[in-house]
Amino acid sequence: HTHTVWQLLKEHRVPVFIFLNKTDRAGADPEGVLQQIRRRLDPNAVDLRTYQATGDMDAPLQEAVAERDEALLERFFDEGYDAGMWREALTAQIRARRIFPVMAGAALEGKGVAAFLQVFARHTPTEHHLHAQEKLTAQVYQVRHDAQGLRLCFMKLLSGSLRVKDELPLASGP
Repeated sequence: HTHTVWQLLKEHRVPVFIFLNKTDRAGADPEGVLQQIRRRLDPNAVDLRTYQATGDMDAPLQEAVAERDEALLERFFDEGYDAGMWREALTAQIRARRIFPVMAGAALEGKGVAAFLQVFARHTPTEHHLHAQEKLTAQVYQVRHDAQGLRLCFMKLLSGSLRVKDELPLASGP
């Protein structure tokens, strides 16, 4: 099934982010799984676990980004690493499917998820800013409760903007 989905993503030129789940379990082998992904799906699966954890590109990631862009590689040798330029290049390479970022965590425990979403948001530019001034519309797609029993609603923002402590009108129906 993974190969079928991978082929559909390739056919439709959809950029892909990979999250290795359940890496907190005994016997988990994220490095081995990464190697399998590279062999079975695409050799351009690139380890972003350090970037996910720190927000900074380590040397292997800097090199991986540079080696996929001739002008950037030249700059790397001549002038060295430039964080802003490398972030822009990483975004472009993800969008063009030249890099498939691989990150990890334990979703059920919430480990690594927020950092994964930060990397995802940073490297998937959207046109939301074009709709930010419109009326707020969103769809709740999941409801959970935290340790204190407070209800947490996860929403997909469709238009408008939302700030901390904003009151939300509720509408029922589709």
